[in-house]
Amino acid sequence: RSQLEVFPPPPAEIAAKLSTGGNKVPPIVGQVGIRCVHCKAVEYRRRAKSSESFPSCIKNVHQAVRNYQRHHYPKCTSIPPALRAEVESIKAAKKSQKSRGSAGAYWVTSCVRDLHMVDGRGGRSGIFFRGTEHAGLT
Repeated sequence: RSQLEVFPPPPAEIAAKLSTGGNKVPPIVGQVGIRCVHCKAVEYRRRAKSSESFPSCIKNVHQAVRNYQRHHYPKCTSIPPALRAEVESIKAAKKSQKSRGSAGAYWVTSCVRDLHMVDGRGGRSGIFFRGTEHAGLT
């Protein structure tokens, strides 16, 4: 979890993302995304695929994290080798433990209770911090 952070992109970043395409629904000011903490300072076009994501709703954060793990993490050149080795060691130790379907619930609870995130309102998909312009009620 310390490999990712939540962030609302500033307007200049949104404009850069719009010029590169790749988002089904482009983010708007105030929308919350998740991104890799290791390559966030690297120019957007030079990062490995799936370095950041803007899930359409809180229940999809779990899938965004899984996409990061499968597509971005293995190819991110900004992750320090010692940290990568530590993460791989932890993963190997947990290989025998099966997720019992609780991971999705963990992310929903963490987003709502701990990070004060809510789904968009008024037909706007996306996640926002509670109390912001497009935030719905959760």
